[in-house]
Amino acid sequence: MPNIASAAKSVIQAQPGHELLEKYGPLLRTGIDKAFQRMAAYPVQGEQYFASSTEVKGYKKYQAKVGTGLIKENRDNSELPKIEGGLGFGHEISTIGYRGAMSVERELLEKELYNQIGQEQRDLIDAGKRTIELILSDVFNRAFGGLAFSDNAYGGGSAQFICEDGAYFVSKDRNNPMQIAGTWSNRGADIAFTSGGDNDGILAESIREQRLAFRQYKNDRGVLSPYTMKRVIVSPVLEDTMRRITSTKLVYSGTGKAANSAETKFSENATNVIAGTPFEVYDWLNDGNIFFEANGENELELLWRVMPTVTTFTDGNPDMIHQRIRMSCGTGCTRPCTWRGVLATGTANL
Repeated sequence: MPNIASAAKSVIQAQPGHELLEKYGPLLRTGIDKAFQRMAAYPVQGEQYFASSTEVKGYKKYQAKVGTGLIKENRDNSELPKIEGGLGFGHEISTIGYRGAMSVERELLEKELYNQIGQEQRDLIDAGKRTIELILSDVFNRAFGGLAFSDNAYGGGSAQFICEDGAYFVSKDRNNPMQIAGTWSNRGADIAFTSGGDNDGILAESIREQRLAFRQYKNDRGVLSPYTMKRVIVSPVLEDTMRRITSTKLVYSGTGKAANSAETKFSENATNVIAGTPFEVYDWLNDGNIFFEANGENELELLWRVMPTVTTFTDGNPDMIHQRIRMSCGTGCTRPCTWRGVLATGTANL
């Protein structure tokens, strides 16, 4: 009778757990690299609205300084007058960790089902990208107040997005650090679109008002510090309206005799003062949220502790190989003087 144990030794090969990683690890890493390249070809849309920085400590503290006013008339042989300022609001941005993973069975690799594996890798990278998009768009979508997009999804739970002065990103009656400067606002008057109303004219007038508000901005000492408007940021439902009111030199009247008669809807007796105003469509924005950005230093910040990275590894199961994506980031804002917002209702009437 043959020795069964001896026969088994001749066909069973000893394969330690790291064998799978050594054999297929480079292949899977190449697949992830391709997925990252695909992601890079379509950048995260919301990142353009943030100043981005990296801090390995995972947090960044600010201590604002109240404006120092003007320099004085002074001769070269006189004692130099010092410009002095006081302390403003303090602020801290912290980061939160995010992780996700996918697993591949040995059988899929042995059968060379690389298309299926590649799709799972692309799904992993896409999940990371969409998470970043939601983290960033969440800042704008609850700019007027409200809680985080989803409880526990972004580490904030019921957290609110608050700037250094304790107010929402877009808010009225914001405090200045110097009481003598009073309060200020970066929220424009709400607007309402109605069925059959002069909706194009309503939006055009709101844009004009926000452009003027930037030019009349006063700093934390209450001193005039004008800005010029850089762009308007709208949701997809407002794209057609924005194209109409920014691409014509005529003023929209909304009193046309026929809905499809454009020549009867625009007055030839006045000039459209917002013609040519730059605008962008932010696909992740809530329908009625409208934002205005000025030229100047952007106080809205995306802080990275760990940029998105992927690790390929094995665990106790010798027939499974895993890939994990990991990142850590946070958002914050000091004084949002280059941002204004308007809340619109009735977008279904457009």
